[in-house]
Amino acid sequence: MKTNTRKKLRKLSTAIEHRSMPFSLQSNAAYQNADGYICRVGELVSVRTPELCRIVSYTFGLNANAHITRDSYCEAAQLLDVNSRRGTRVMALDQIPPRSRDTLKELPHVRLQVACENPPQYLVDLIHQRQNREWARSISADTFKSIVIDMVGTAMVMDTRENAINYRRVMIEKKFFIPRILTLDGHTVKSVRFRILDLDQMTRA
Repeated sequence: MKTNTRKKLRKLSTAIEHRSMPFSLQSNAAYQNADGYICRVGELVSVRTPELCRIVSYTFGLNANAHITRDSYCEAAQLLDVNSRRGTRVMALDQIPPRSRDTLKELPHVRLQVACENPPQYLVDLIHQRQNREWARSISADTFKSIVIDMVGTAMVMDTRENAINYRRVMIEKKFFIPRILTLDGHTVKSVRFRILDLDQMTRA
């Protein structure tokens, strides 16, 4: 097989592989062969719809390019510490604090025992771990969940801005604080106001 053909096939394979991820990731070629290097955070993440891809990409932001290493002493961690671009995070597995899904409180309407049509879900519950790479299987489900909670916190997801505003209004009437709500139609609703996201900022899968 000709060299140019091999290169084209490699590029095509990479493009197809990355379509299942919600991020456009920077190259990690300088580190991926270093001892102890695992992957970038964005390579671990899988979501099931284009709308969620957009939300997750917006929420993770540049943290999707955070590098995960086996520990803070390995060759990869040392290279990243010296050579990585300013602002790029390095997450060593031995330094990631445990954050259990159980630490998140029940959703506001559940805690208040209020009936809710089209209720929200925590964003963390809609983000899944990819398992089709050997390095992905080296990260436990608990560690993956800790990473995701670190990225998205208590953010919630609802279907539309209208439903999110109505939900927020009910919670405020009951003097109950709610986290940020991201909607599948491209908005974010906060506890005190809402604003329309620039959809160009929310990367489409």
